[in-house]
Amino acid sequence: MSQKHFLKALRKHLRARGLEPRTVGDTDFGLNGLDAVRGLLRQCNGLISVAFRRTVVRDGVDRPDADEALGDAVREIVLTDTWLTTPWCHMEAAMAYQIGLPVLLVVEKGVRQDGAIENGVLGQYPPQFDLEADDRDLDAVFARNLEKWRQLAGTWEGQVREVVHTRARPSALYGIAHR
Repeated sequence: MSQKHFLKALRKHLRARGLEPRTVGDTDFGLNGLDAVRGLLRQCNGLISVAFRRTVVRDGVDRPDADEALGDAVREIVLTDTWLTTPWCHMEAAMAYQIGLPVLLVVEKGVRQDGAIENGVLGQYPPQFDLEADDRDLDAVFARNLEKWRQLAGTWEGQVREVVHTRARPSALYGIAHR
């Protein structure tokens, strides 16, 4: 399955659940960059961020402790044929988290899990999906982590519906006492 077909299947899945996906540059236009993301997030009730393979590092070095190191003793990790995702996954997830929106992250098999998509950073361990599964069915793509996907997606959906409910109930009603 291609990344494009995966997104199509994910949109179809969300619509079948009564949720309407929105994306800057796809469903929403006008502003660009972070202003566009912030504006859209203010109108949304949750975020799904898909960490697709975007950039491959054929031969590199990661220095994860560089900020903490004293002198030249810095731990290095050799990176060979390592996939990175777009930085937008990290920025969008952090922005949504900052304003209290439910965030669901999903990661394409092989993508280096760091930043926002690192296990546990946003309180979850993002399920990985394998686009090499030759099927257009979302469950088939998530076959390795199907139960994890279903549980996280169900929890996220419940949180999104709670945001909808909460937004519909203002903290103070005009001239009406809360009961």
